[in-house]
Amino acid sequence: MNVENIESEAETKLTCESQISEHKMQILDRDIGYCRYGKGKINFLFICGGVGCYKKDYPESMLSSYDPEVVTIICIDPPGYGTSRPPDRKQEINRCKKDAGYCIKLMETLELTPFSVLGWSEGGRTAIHVGGQGKTLVSHIILLSTSTQVDFRGDMAFKGMRNTTHWLPTAKESYLQHYSEEFLREQWAALCDVVAIVYRDLGGRFPSDQVLSTLKMPVLIINGALDRFVLDPKLMSNKIANVRSSKVDDTNIHSDPEILWRFARSCYFLSFPLDNKDPKKKQLLDEGYLYAEKAYQLKNEDFEVIKCFAAVTGARTDFLGTKEKIEQGNLFKELLDKALAMNAEEYTLLHMRGRFAFSVASLTWLERKAATAFYSKPPEATFDEAIDDFLAVLALQPDWLDNLFYLGKTYLIKKDKETAIKYLQRAVDSYQQNENEQEPSMVTEAKALLKKHCK
Repeated sequence: MNVENIESEAETKLTCESQISEHKMQILDRDIGYCRYGKGKINFLFICGGVGCYKKDYPESMLSSYDPEVVTIICIDPPGYGTSRPPDRKQEINRCKKDAGYCIKLMETLELTPFSVLGWSEGGRTAIHVGGQGKTLVSHIILLSTSTQVDFRGDMAFKGMRNTTHWLPTAKESYLQHYSEEFLREQWAALCDVVAIVYRDLGGRFPSDQVLSTLKMPVLIINGALDRFVLDPKLMSNKIANVRSSKVDDTNIHSDPEILWRFARSCYFLSFPLDNKDPKKKQLLDEGYLYAEKAYQLKNEDFEVIKCFAAVTGARTDFLGTKEKIEQGNLFKELLDKALAMNAEEYTLLHMRGRFAFSVASLTWLERKAATAFYSKPPEATFDEAIDDFLAVLALQPDWLDNLFYLGKTYLIKKDKETAIKYLQRAVDSYQQNENEQEPSMVTEAKALLKKHCK
């Protein structure tokens, strides 16, 4: 088989300088998409994580850090992800085991054996199966943020994140650059259901967990400081004959703002599905605040740093006393205004500022007196200011549940019942409930308000 001819049929050069090319090839029973980087003698296969793709999980900025004269890296889109569609992925318990066959056959067809396989998250479980099935074709395995087991905490966490319509838009950004909203919603829900089945029916052990003891090649397990969904790596390493575990060195965490704000964002996203009564939520937000505050001290003119600090600050105010809440509220507004001056169409920030105005305008007389006692000039805002921001968001994100709900509530307070009913109904209509999922409180409240005011 002439590999060069096969590749050239579907090859698309991204840039002449990058040495990254994209391809599609018939592997087993379907077309498999992949990209290729470098022309060195050391062969790698990179496998993406859940609802990922090679463009999302292994971008050019990451691949280009490797010497193209030393390595040849193949990044595969597993069946049903990225460029390996149609058809779309069917999530099932043995999906990673089945993916391994396509991975091995691709590397054999490209004549790039033996090879080292690297897997991220779900892709790590596939990498384990690649090692188990490929045997001598695989020289090394590298597992990034990978678990072969799930406990009750992981099961609950995935259930809390199952419905992507509850996610903040910023949490979906990296996925929606490559997938539609519908694809993300369906695939993520199905993936979370697989986790639930593994926990309920398989004692929390993915099929890859049973392969670990059969691996003969060296295995490197790498986790980061904030891999909160990854169980103790000893649960894997104790079953592997030739293994080394490593935790990403956090020496630079407190001096690199680029690391700090990303850690803060991770804490924020992890806290999002948790109920306010769960002490873990406050703990995550407090930790995220420390990271974001330090990042801001080091790089206070960076948009992403300011945006992240604002988000964590705003979310954390729910757990503060009156005096500190007012103090942090002023900081929150200052950060929002500063970030929006840099990007006036950042709709998540516009919505946050609208929510801030709504909260301040909703203060009771007693609360205002208390605020005056602490500060000579407490926060000020009006419902009209809130509406202005919510309408600006509406123009950018017309079907965002949270924004539609607050528009409806604000217009009700303004006694514009007709407009309020319109937006509350749109909020209810925008929500698509998944089976066995609890309805969001905003939808429940919107329905109650419609029932009350539509008489």
